[in-house]
Amino acid sequence: MKEVRGVTVLELLFVMVVIAILVAIVGPRFFKAAERARATEGVRILGTIRRVEIRYYSEHGYLTTNLDDLDIDVKGGIFFNLPVLKNVTYTGGNEVIASITRNSNTNTGYGAYVLSIRGNGEIFCNATPPNKCPVGF
Repeated sequence: MKEVRGVTVLELLFVMVVIAILVAIVGPRFFKAAERARATEGVRILGTIRRVEIRYYSEHGYLTTNLDDLDIDVKGGIFFNLPVLKNVTYTGGNEVIASITRNSNTNTGYGAYVLSIRGNGEIFCNATPPNKCPVGF
């Protein structure tokens, strides 16, 4: 008759160490990718606001600082607060026309960062410290 042999404590400890090393390697990459995916909500909102602001500019000759003047219904997202429209003279270039702040209710680890969009469509991130921006900004 064969003896049934169980798992030793040393074998179990070895498996746990290997799993811990894998989590330590993969974990930070996963969280960076997840925050980048959350940032797409802000990018989408800013892109929509830029398009509507340019349309408003072509109709009125100036940009508005009031979200109610735009012909869209802008709501705060799950991960971002309401956007802020900037009072600038639109030249289609480097002026920041709107920004949106990452809310802190669901923000674990990244801190408050602000996504802004320029008149030319460039989106960039401001954060303190700078390494708190999601990957790709």
